[in-house]
Amino acid sequence: MNKRLFFLMYNMAKDNKAVGRIAVFVASHTNKIYALVYLIGIVYAFFQNSNLLFRFILIPFITIVYNSILRKILNRPRPFKELGIESLIEHEDKGSCPSNHAVSAMIIAMAWCSIFPVVGAILIVLAIFTGLSRVMTGVHYPVDVFLGWLIAIVIGCLGFFVF
Repeated sequence: MNKRLFFLMYNMAKDNKAVGRIAVFVASHTNKIYALVYLIGIVYAFFQNSNLLFRFILIPFITIVYNSILRKILNRPRPFKELGIESLIEHEDKGSCPSNHAVSAMIIAMAWCSIFPVVGAILIVLAIFTGLSRVMTGVHYPVDVFLGWLIAIVIGCLGFFVF
């Protein structure tokens, strides 16, 4: 199922130049957008209150550390390595699961949901496109991205909305 869905998405980008260009652009550039949006959030939180700033920094940090540890434990090969295909973007050949891009984009979106829900919702949509583009460009399996989203949503909900 995971490989079948992977090939469906990958072939969509590989066989359709317009879709492929969009997937490559999103996969290659949204990390810069999220870094900027996150920094803006930190500046905003700094001027609001120390508790918000603390959560805005700590919860994404915990999420990314947790993801990095899990990624080393799972040590899953990337699709382009395992399946012998050519990825549409250049990427190192380190662990694939869970996706760092998916987890980072989604936890930043969750952080923004805690202060400006409309902005957070827009960022969630962009995080979904980011994750899908990582599959379409051949650097992640769908489960890698889904697990990244799930980790960010669970930790984000607990950290920003429960505690």
